[in-house]
Formats: sequence, structure tokens, C-alpha cells
Amino acid sequence: MNNKILKLIEERLLVGEKKYGNENVISNGRDFVQEALEESLDLAVYISAKLIEIKEKEKEMGRALDMERKQDEFEMRLKKVEDAVMKIDSMISTTVQHIDLHESTKEVIETPKKAKKAKKEPASA
Repeated sequence: MNNKILKLIEERLLVGEKKYGNENVISNGRDFVQEALEESLDLAVYISAKLIEIKEKEKEMGRALDMERKQDEFEMRLKKVEDAVMKIDSMISTTVQHIDLHESTKEVIETPKKAKKAKKEPASA
């Protein structure tokens, strides 16, 4: 970790050397306090911008997670509706079978009665 920090500082010194033309920052006559203040203000701006960016991403992620949760809830509810429809369909099918069976049984029982009744009634001319 320390080596990475040292590497960043070294890279930054090289940028300064290219920009200002020398490696010795101590003897170049610049106002380091003023520059440090300006750099600190720039840092505050950059950090604030990054913080806003992070918060916006968190909001987006929160909205995405909320949408995912809502999608999961919807799918669970849809599954319950589908299950209920299947049960109702099964109940209807069973009821229709019972009605058909009842009608068939009724015909079997009533057919001999109708035949007896027809034999008893005189044929009309």
C-alpha cells in the first residue's frame, strides 16, 4: 500500500517537473501557501462532486432494487392468481363432469319410466 502511495507522489512530481520545467519545487519562488489553499479548494470541489455522484448512483441502485423487489412481488402475486385460476378451472371441470353424470343417470332412470308410461297410454288415432 505504501509503495502505491509513493508511486502516486512520484508520478505527481513528474507532472510538476514537466509543467514547471524543474524538479526542485522548493527553490522556484512560488507561493506554496496560496497554491495549497487553491488546491485544497479544488479538492473540496472534486470530493463534493464525487460525493454527489456516489449519492446519485446509490439512489439509482435503490430505485433499481425497489423495482426488482416490486417485480418479485408482482411475480408472486401473478403465480397466486394463476394457481387460483387453475383450481377454479379444475372445480368447473369437476362440476361439469358431475352434471353430465347426473344427466346420464337421469336419462337411464327416466327412460324405462317413459317406456312404461307410453305402454299404458292408448295410442291416439
